[in-house]
Amino acid sequence: MAEQANVELVAWTRVDTPNLEVVPELLGQPHVFTFEGHDISVSLPSADRVAGLSEHGIEKFSDDRVVIRGWRNQNGWPELLAIGVYDVDVIISIPGTTLVPEEARTTAITHKLYSEEQKAHLDKLVSDYGNVASRASDLWIRTLRWKTGNYRIGLPDVRETETLVERTEIREKDTLNRFWNSALSIKAYMPAPVKIEVWDKVGAALSAGESPPIYYDLLFSAWADLERGDLQRTIVDTAVAAETYIRTIVYDGLPPDLEDTVRAYVERANISQVRDKFFPARLNAQQKKRYRTLKPKLEQLFTHRNDLMHKGRKQGLTADHCKTLVKSVSELISL
Repeated sequence: MAEQANVELVAWTRVDTPNLEVVPELLGQPHVFTFEGHDISVSLPSADRVAGLSEHGIEKFSDDRVVIRGWRNQNGWPELLAIGVYDVDVIISIPGTTLVPEEARTTAITHKLYSEEQKAHLDKLVSDYGNVASRASDLWIRTLRWKTGNYRIGLPDVRETETLVERTEIREKDTLNRFWNSALSIKAYMPAPVKIEVWDKVGAALSAGESPPIYYDLLFSAWADLERGDLQRTIVDTAVAAETYIRTIVYDGLPPDLEDTVRAYVERANISQVRDKFFPARLNAQQKKRYRTLKPKLEQLFTHRNDLMHKGRKQGLTADHCKTLVKSVSELISL
């Protein structure tokens, strides 16, 4: 039997991120956080990929991981403004050590060096950690959407059904030498550059174990529905986002010693009662003033939602009208 070695491994996944843009200062930066008990690192491509470019070099610049989206001439030298990022690396630490052929540490991936037992074990690592990478990537993208307010982040391009397939590999922890690989599919979409302060907010949220409130996910889905031209689904997602937000604010404001019967009454109350009575009581004077301007649109929204839920369709919807309703709920959530 070939010489064997116990090595520490990581699962490495390259996740395609079409239309992701960041400011140049963020290149090479990671988000490091704990997810489902695993140490996760999501990192952008290195700044070395765009280092030392002249104006002539920008015009002919080509790279398989980044693209220059914006730049200006500054004292005869190009100043980069926005970088399109094609993909990010997701690395997950694998606890303990794994026995692998010593020769595999210095050669290209080949399955011939491994025993059947080792192959089965590595295949399981790829499957298990590939699934973790998928879920961790989803949280990372959703957190970007939450902190930027950009509904396209984490969504496929409306012109496509799915982004490209990404590959999960098992690598040695210290050298990142490749031992094993497979495939994994993840969706992502982003049209605007992420700035440093937003990147830091995302990292802080991930490190604190925070997840985006569900009403943000629903609202961003509504914006995507509108972009695809699915007006009826836009109404449903927007209304559910609004109701979830309103009920969350009301419920979170209930006194902890409130009688269970009263708490149950509030929980089961019709949305019109919650919207018109309970929710305004949670607002300050300035918020109440803004809410009064939003209330007519919310009433329209819930009426449309009820028509859809009770009749299965809603006639006469237009993109402009739906956009007005989605914008109203966006403002509601920002109160």
